[in-house]
Amino acid sequence: MSAPIDLGVYYYYGPKIYNLSPMVKQITWSGDIAEAGRKCEITLLNTLDGSNQYLSLEVGKTVHCSKNHTIFFRGVIFATSINQKGEMVLSCRDANHYLTKNEDTLKFTNQKASQIVSTICKQYGIPVGKIEDTAYVIPRLLLRSKTIYDMIIIALTETRKKTGKKFILTNGADGKLNLTERKNQVVRLIVSEGNNLISASYSESIEEMRNSIRITGKAGEDEKGVTVGSPTTIKNFGLMRKKEHEAEKTDAELKPIANALLEELNVKTREMSVEGVGDTSIRSGVSVQIS
Repeated sequence: MSAPIDLGVYYYYGPKIYNLSPMVKQITWSGDIAEAGRKCEITLLNTLDGSNQYLSLEVGKTVHCSKNHTIFFRGVIFATSINQKGEMVLSCRDANHYLTKNEDTLKFTNQKASQIVSTICKQYGIPVGKIEDTAYVIPRLLLRSKTIYDMIIIALTETRKKTGKKFILTNGADGKLNLTERKNQVVRLIVSEGNNLISASYSESIEEMRNSIRITGKAGEDEKGVTVGSPTTIKNFGLMRKKEHEAEKTDAELKPIANALLEELNVKTREMSVEGVGDTSIRSGVSVQIS
């Protein structure tokens, strides 16, 4: 017989901490690798008549959720609602969400994406945890009227295009932003049939494949530039070319960029959708193993 799970929800109001656990009916937390941070919705019974609350829960205050006394979500209440049954819903977001709530125009010269992330987070008060070195120095980035999240994604995309390395943003249980290279992750969970797998589906596609890359540079967009390709996949699937322009690069500098982009795009897209038993250690962007 498995041990009971102890889920806790705590509300911070100044120096006071309130245990909301006895009122909680349901907790739903989720994340998406294409979004800045994670969200959590907490449904609780905080009224008898639908209006008068036992405890006044305010937007802007901090909550954290724990499983067996280990915190798995820490965030800020961004919205509250109460239905006719007297059920209250707290819609919470982690600290990474503030990356989408600030817009600015910023210029960066000869900085790595990891340095840009650290600079932006310090300037806007985003708590920072582990920031891995992205290595590639971006010569110049002028980012006008963009959210600071978009700025970070542009810097990481520029790094990926030049090096082939993919970095992702996450937010830890301590509420701090982390930047990690995807391949460096340790598998956090094994999902297998007969254990914790509920259902799964698998698909394969060449819709996003590009097996030839042409990049033009300083000589101009109408010049020959550099073209690389994969004879094998061109023969098997037909020619699918991507064209880009790097105005500040010579043809010699374009070759490794084109090769890195070809290596990234010259692949079949394989996707698996898995439904499994909930595990609070898993966040969007982390690696799992499917059997």
